[in-house]
Amino acid sequence: MNSPRPQDLTSYANKLDFEKYGFSPYQWEISVPFKDCILWSVVLSYLKSVDFKNGKNFEECLKRLTRNEFDHKLVKPVILNFNPFLNMYACFFHETLKKIVQSFKNILDEERPTLKKDSKIDQELQMIASLLKCNVLLISLYDECFHLFTPKEDNSSTDATITLFRNEYLPKEGSSKTSVKRFTFGLTADLSWKLRESALNNILKNFESNKQVKKAILLCLTDNKDKKKKVNLVITLLKNNCTHIVFKLYESSHILAKFENAGFETDPRITDTEGLSAFYYALQCSDKNLLYILYNYAANSCHASESTFRDPNPCIILNFTHLEKIIDNDKKHVREEESLFLEDLRTFNQCLSKISNGILYIRKETKQDANPAQEATKQKRIILHILEVFDEFFSIEQLEYDIPIPDLIENYEKHKIYYDNLDFTTTLLFFDNIFLLKGLLKSPQPLLYSELESNFLLSTLTNKYFTTDAKLVAHKYEHMIKTYDLCSKTYAMNLRIIPLLERLNLRQSIRDFCKILKESTNMDTVTRIPEEEIHQMLYNSPEIKDEFLMFRLQHYLGTALKTKSNSPKLNLVIQRSLQVIGESMKIEQENPVSFRHLLRSCLPKKVVSTLIQIRNVLSHLENYQFSFKFKTEENDIFSEIQSELQCISRSFEIVYDVQRTRLIDFLINLGFERFEKLKISDSTNTLSSEKDIKKELQRRTSLSFEKKSYRFKILWRNLLDAIQESLNALKNSKDSLQTVIKNVTDILYPLIHLMTFLQNTGKITNTDFLDDIQKHKKELDLCLSSSDVLKKTQDLIDLSKDLLNFTSESGKEKAEELDVSVTRIETFLKILMGGYISEEEKTEILGEIPSSIRDRINANEKLVSDLEEGIELNFEQIQRGFENLFLNTHKKINIQKSYHKYLKKLKESNEDLSMLSQDLNSEQSNEVHTERKNDHLESHKKIVKTIKEASTPINILHLIFEKKYVSESKLKLLFQVIDFSDKTKMKLSALIENSKKPENDNIANLLNRISKLKKLSFEERDDIADLLERAKSHKTKKYLVYKIVQRYFRESTFQVSLEMLWFDCVTILEEVDDFKDFCLKTSYLFNGIDVRNVLAHGDPLLESIGGILDPRDFPSELVNKMLQLFEDYESIKALHDLWKHKKPTRAYEEYAECNRLKKYITCCPRWDKYFKLLTKNPDDLQNIRNFLNS
Repeated sequence: MNSPRPQDLTSYANKLDFEKYGFSPYQWEISVPFKDCILWSVVLSYLKSVDFKNGKNFEECLKRLTRNEFDHKLVKPVILNFNPFLNMYACFFHETLKKIVQSFKNILDEERPTLKKDSKIDQELQMIASLLKCNVLLISLYDECFHLFTPKEDNSSTDATITLFRNEYLPKEGSSKTSVKRFTFGLTADLSWKLRESALNNILKNFESNKQVKKAILLCLTDNKDKKKKVNLVITLLKNNCTHIVFKLYESSHILAKFENAGFETDPRITDTEGLSAFYYALQCSDKNLLYILYNYAANSCHASESTFRDPNPCIILNFTHLEKIIDNDKKHVREEESLFLEDLRTFNQCLSKISNGILYIRKETKQDANPAQEATKQKRIILHILEVFDEFFSIEQLEYDIPIPDLIENYEKHKIYYDNLDFTTTLLFFDNIFLLKGLLKSPQPLLYSELESNFLLSTLTNKYFTTDAKLVAHKYEHMIKTYDLCSKTYAMNLRIIPLLERLNLRQSIRDFCKILKESTNMDTVTRIPEEEIHQMLYNSPEIKDEFLMFRLQHYLGTALKTKSNSPKLNLVIQRSLQVIGESMKIEQENPVSFRHLLRSCLPKKVVSTLIQIRNVLSHLENYQFSFKFKTEENDIFSEIQSELQCISRSFEIVYDVQRTRLIDFLINLGFERFEKLKISDSTNTLSSEKDIKKELQRRTSLSFEKKSYRFKILWRNLLDAIQESLNALKNSKDSLQTVIKNVTDILYPLIHLMTFLQNTGKITNTDFLDDIQKHKKELDLCLSSSDVLKKTQDLIDLSKDLLNFTSESGKEKAEELDVSVTRIETFLKILMGGYISEEEKTEILGEIPSSIRDRINANEKLVSDLEEGIELNFEQIQRGFENLFLNTHKKINIQKSYHKYLKKLKESNEDLSMLSQDLNSEQSNEVHTERKNDHLESHKKIVKTIKEASTPINILHLIFEKKYVSESKLKLLFQVIDFSDKTKMKLSALIENSKKPENDNIANLLNRISKLKKLSFEERDDIADLLERAKSHKTKKYLVYKIVQRYFRESTFQVSLEMLWFDCVTILEEVDDFKDFCLKTSYLFNGIDVRNVLAHGDPLLESIGGILDPRDFPSELVNKMLQLFEDYESIKALHDLWKHKKPTRAYEEYAECNRLKKYITCCPRWDKYFKLLTKNPDDLQNIRNFLNS
C-alpha cells in the first residue's frame, strides 16, 4: 500500500462537468489492500463522503450498503475516526468495517445475474451506482481516461459520490500474468486537508521533541497551506532556517514516514516548483554534513522496503543513478564555492553505487545451495570488493606520503566531510561482512582479520577524539566516550594531524590485507569464528580495550548506584552490575598491561574472589538455581548490596583517571608512530608541537586527579603486595631466562605506569627514587640468569616500597581508606548456589588429606604419565602402580589382567610380524604392521582412560565443592580413605545435601523471565503496549523496535534490566541445541557474532565501533529477539500447561483441553524447539511430538 497522494483531475474538465455530478477535480488517492480492493474502495469512499451533519443521510447510505444489518450509531464513530493520513492500515483490521464490506459483497452476489459471475468491471460499477443511488467516477491512471456511472432507475441520488482510481502494476516475480490492475479511491482536497491537519497534530503530539520545535513545524506548514498537493516538508523547513528540526526529523525513518502518510513530502529526491531538491537547500546550512544525512535516507529509497545499500537489491542500484541526476541538476544552480560539496557528494554516490553493484553481482553468482567453500569464496570476494573500491575512492585529488604535510592537511580539511562519511560507510560495510568471513574461512595468516579490524577502529576513534567536526552520520551518542574537550581552538589544528595519519595507515593496512587475501590459495573453511580470533581481538591495543572496560564498569556501577532502593528494577540492575564488575576483575587470557590488574589491586583479595565467583554463577546459572534466584528477587537484599557497591565504586575512581591519561597519550604516540612508519617528510616542522600537546593534556588531568588522589596509596600498596606474591611464585618456577624476563616485565607494568602517572600529576616529588626504579627495570634485560632477574626485581619492589613510605600522606588520606565489605553479596552467592563454601574453607578441608593419601594420588599421576608416554612397565611396577588406584579389589584385578593381556598380545604381534616380513613384500608387511599397531593402541588407550577416570579423594572433593552429583560409591570411598574432622564432615554433608537439585522446570523459568520482560517493556508506557497490539506492518514493527531502543538509551535502569532478563532467557534456551542460532546476531553490523557472549564478556570492538557507527544496531537486535519471545509466549504457556496438567502416560487425544492447547502450541513455528525444554526423557518427548504432529 502506498501513502496518500494528490491527483489533479483538471485535465478531464473539458470532457466532464465535475460540479454537475458532485465531484471535485482535486482529490487525494487512498490505497486499500489488493484483496477486495474495489469493495473496500467503494465502501470507504461512499461512507466518508457523506454529509455527517445530516444524520438521516448517513443512516440511509448505510442501509443501502448493508440492507439495515448494522446500527448506524455504532458505525458512524468508526467512519469518523477513519483517517488514512494518520494510520492507513487501521481500518482494514476493524471488525465492524470488515463485516460491512462482507455484507456489501453478499448483496452484490445476490444482485448479480447468476450466469454473469465474471461480469466486467464496467457492469459491476454500473450496478453499484444503481444500488447505492450515487454517481461513480472511475479514473484509469495508466491510460488517462475516465468512465462515469450514474444510477439508472432513480435520479434522486444522495450527496455521496464515489471516486475510484485504477492503475496497472507489474506482477510479482513468477506470476503468469502480464500486469495487475489495482483499485484505490479518492477523497476531496477539502476533506483531505481536515484529515491531514488532524494527523499532523497527532504526529507532533507523539513526536519526542520540545514545544518550540513543534510550533516551528506548524508555523512553516501553515504558511505553506496547499490543500491540492503535498507540501515539501524538508524544503520548507530548510527555507525557513529550521535546520535543527531537519536533523531531529531524520533520526527516525518512522517519523518521516508518518509525515509522508499525512501528505507532507520528506523524500530529499523530490524537487520543488523551481526544480531543486533538498540537497540544494541543505547547502545553505552551516553544517554541510546535513547533505549526507539527507543522502543516507534517500540512498536507502527512503526506507520504502527492508533493502538498503547495506543489503542491496536492483531498486537500490537504480536509485543511485537517479540520485546522480538530482545532484548534477542541483550543482548547476549553486555558487562555485558550494559546488565542491555537491561534487564530493556525487563522488560518494558513485563509490556507494560501485560497492552495492558489486555485492549484488557477487551474491547473484553464488548458488542458493552453495557449499561451505563456495560461501567462503563469496564472502571473501565481497570483502575484497568493498576494500578495493574504498581504496579507489580514498582521496579527492592526491593524498600520498610524498606530499608535504601542510598540503596533506589542506586537502584533508577541504574534503573532511567527504572523508568522514566515506570512512564511516566503508567501516559499516566492512564490519557488516567481516564476521561472516571469519565464521567461514580460516585466516591465511595469524590475526590477519583482527589486525585490520583494529586499524579500522583506531582510525574511527582518533577521528572522534581529535577533530572538531567529525560528525558521523546516523546517531551521535556521546555516552560512549567521556574525555576532556581536546578540540579547543588552541590545540585542534595540532591534533588534526593524528586522525589524518591514522587514516593513511588504514589505507596501507587495507592494501596489505587485500594482497595477502588475494594471493592466498588457502580455503580451510570453519563452522564458527575461531576462539583465538575472539580472544586476540585488539590484543595489541590494550589501551583501547581498557577504555571500553572502564566505560562499561562506570556505566553499570553508576546505574546500580542511582537506581532508587524501592525500584522494582533494582534487583535486576544489581545482578547485571555484579556480572560486569566480576568480568572486569578477570585476567585470564588478558594482556598483562591490561588495567584489569590495576582494578584488582583496588580491592582486597577476598573481595575480588567473591566478585568473580558471583559473576561466574550469574553468567552460567544452572536451571535448578533459577528458583533460588526468583525467590531472592522478592526480598530487600539488593538495597543492602547497593551500599556495598558504593564502596567498590569509590575504590575504582583513581584507576579511571589513570586510564584516561593513558588513552590520550597512547593515541597521540600512535599518531607519531604512523608518521615514522609511513616515512612522511616534515620539512616545515608541522609536528614540532607534540610535547606542548602532551604537556597541556597532563596539566588538565592533574587538575582532575587532585580531587581524589588521596586514595592512590591504597592502590599502590595493593599492587606491591600482588607483585610480591607473583614474584614469589616465579622464584619456584623452572622457566627459561626469556620467559622469566617477560613474566617479570608483565607483572611490573601496572606499577611502573602508576608511578609514572603519579609523577606527572605531581604526587611523587622525589624523582631520585623513580630514576633508580627505571634504571633497575632497564637492567633486567641485561641479566644473564633467572636468579639475577629475580634479585633485580626484588630490589625494584623494595625501592618502590621505600618510595611509597617516603611519599607524604595527609590526615585526610588516612581517614579516607575504604573498608570494603561484601557480606551481602556473599549471602546472595550462597543463596544462588544452594549452599556455599569459601576458598579458605576449601583449603582447610583439602589440608586434612593425609600425606600417605597424597603420595598415592601422586603415584597415580605418575602411572598415567608413564603409560601415556608409552613406557612399558614390568610386573613389579604394575603390581605397585595399580595397587595405589582408589578402586575396589575386583576392578584393580581386571585392569591388571587387561594390561597383561595387552603386553602379551603386543609381544606375540611383534614376533608374528618378524616372521611375516620374511614372506611378504615390504608394502604388505607395513600394512599388516599398521593395522595391528592401531589395534594395540586402542587397547592401550582404553586402559589409560579407565585409570584416568578412576576417582581420587581430591577430585571427589572438587565435585562436592562444585555442587555436582556424587554417587554413593564415591562418597563411601572418600570417607573410607580419609578420617575427616567432625566439623569438616558437617560441612561436606551440608554441601552434598544441597547438591540434590530440585526438579528442573525450564519452561516455567522461561515464562517467568518473558513475563518480567513484558512488564518491564510496557510499564508506564501505554504507547509501546498499544504499538505491540497493532504491529502488523513491517514499518509499524520497525517503529516499535525504535521506541523501545529509544528507551534503552534514555533509561539506563531499563537498559540494564532488559539485558539481565534477556540473558536469563538465553541461558535457559541454550539447554537445547536448536536454540544456538538464537544467540547469533542476524542484523547488519557484526553479523554472526554471539550476542550472549557480548553481554557476558563485553566486546570492545562492538562497543566501540558499533557505538560510534550504528549505536542502535546491537540493542535493536536484543529487542527484535525479545519481541520474538513475546510473540511465542502464549504458545510456550500452552506447552507448559499441556505438560504440567495432563499426565503424559495417558492419551492426549482423549482430552478436549489438550486439543485446545494444541492449537495454541502449533500456531508457533518454533514449537518443535521449545518442547525439547520440557524433559530429557526421549519417550515422553516422542509422545508429545506424536500428539502435536497428529
